[in-house]
Amino acid sequence: MDEVNRNAPDTRAGESVGARLEVHALQVSTHAGMGLLHPMSFALPAGVITALIGPEGAGKTLLLRTLFGLTLAVGRLDVAGAVILPDRTALALDDAEYAESVRRSMVWIPSAPAVLPGTLRDNLVYGLRLQGERKLSDPVQSILDRLGLSESWSPRLHRCASELNGEQRYLLALARSLIVDPRVVLVDVPAMSLSPAATGRMETLLQDLQQDRVILMATHNLSQAARLSEMCLFLHAGRVMECSPTDRMFTCPERRETEWYLTGRYGSAQLTQSKVWRNHGSR
Repeated sequence: MDEVNRNAPDTRAGESVGARLEVHALQVSTHAGMGLLHPMSFALPAGVITALIGPEGAGKTLLLRTLFGLTLAVGRLDVAGAVILPDRTALALDDAEYAESVRRSMVWIPSAPAVLPGTLRDNLVYGLRLQGERKLSDPVQSILDRLGLSESWSPRLHRCASELNGEQRYLLALARSLIVDPRVVLVDVPAMSLSPAATGRMETLLQDLQQDRVILMATHNLSQAARLSEMCLFLHAGRVMECSPTDRMFTCPERRETEWYLTGRYGSAQLTQSKVWRNHGSR
């Protein structure tokens, strides 16, 4: 970790003594050397929701996938840097065991989550079984209650999960991830396929969970970011431009790029710079 700290850029974003998840000198590039995420260091506090914002192609999804260990698993990109988990465990991002280590305390909820084979209940308890839990009924009922789904889903727990529609599949993935009581929650653009009612359920649950957890939520909806988050991380062209309290960023942004994005003043010349990231699954 000492070497990582020495190589970290001077422009650190949002670091604080009480931070629960620290990222040091994270970077992602192609094997040919083209930078997709440029060296970035920041810290995410527990107890608040941090919104990850930025234009299309900025690298938001790629950052979330990298934190969760999926980028290295694919094997088509080079990853460097380190993460300090909430339990203060320091892990190198290019370590082959990184993904296995972070998934004991971290969950990732993609925009279009997959449904696992089996019943609705099989999906809900999947993570609990991996953790060796044997008493499964109480957590299932608790998460359904918190999502307001108990009345409609409890009678259907033994039906095939593949029967669910897109919105229900997202809520299932949300419940499946949060039932394991993670310390870090990564959410990728949650409102893309949700109705206002389902979005409200998701937002309420994240607000309930934020008390002692790190929550990083990528969103294209600036109203949602302003309403739900207390911290904002602005990403542009694979770089962290700014990380600050949401109120301050939205009223007095420090960077010109942040102001352009928040006020909708990006022109074709600025947007062209970020199009290369779209070929690598970034949003």
